Amino acid sequence: MKLYRIIALASALVLLTAFGAAAQMTPMGTTTPNVNAPLERASDIIGADVENPQGESLGTVKDIVIDHDTGQIAYAVITGVSGAKNKLFAVPWKALKTGTTATTLSLDISKSKLEKAPSFNENEKWPDMASRTYGTKIFKYYGLAPYWEEKSMEKSSPEEENEENY
Repeated sequence: MKLYRIIALASALVLLTAFGAAAQMTPMGTTTPNVNAPLERASDIIGADVENPQGESLGTVKDIVIDHDTGQIAYAVITGVSGAKNKLFAVPWKALKTGTTATTLSLDISKSKLEKAPSFNENEKWPDMASRTYGTKIFKYYGLAPYWEEKSMEKSSPEEENEENY
C-alpha cells in the first residue's frame, strides 16, 4: 500500500511538471518569442530583428508606440541601422510584415533608403509622435496612407458598439 502511494505521488509530480512546462510555452510549441503570432506581448516584439525581403539586416525594434485613441500600434522604433549611429527610426507598424523566422520582421526598403529616412537621435528628446504633421511625413516616406485617414479606423458611436457587441 505504501509503495502504491509513492508511485501515485511520483506520477502526479511528473504530470504537474509536464503541464507546468506546457503552460509556459509560447504559441507554436516553442519557448522562442513569435513576433508573427496573431497576438504577441510587446516584450517579444521589442528586440526583434528587422530585415528587408533580400535578407539584409536593417536593425532591431527598440520600442513600439501605441495610439491611445485607437489602441493600435502606430510605429515600431528601429535602432542599429548601419551608418546611422545613435539614430532611431519611427517606422509605421503597417509597413512591417512577417519575417523569415518567428523572431524577425520584414520591412520592404533598401538599407540606403532607410538610412535617409526621417530619424531622431536616441540621446535627445523624441519627436511628438502624436503630431499628425509628423506622422504624415513618416507614413508618406514609406509610401503609406496614415492609419488615422483610413475609413476602417473611424470610430462608431457607443450605441452602434452596443448593438454589435451585445
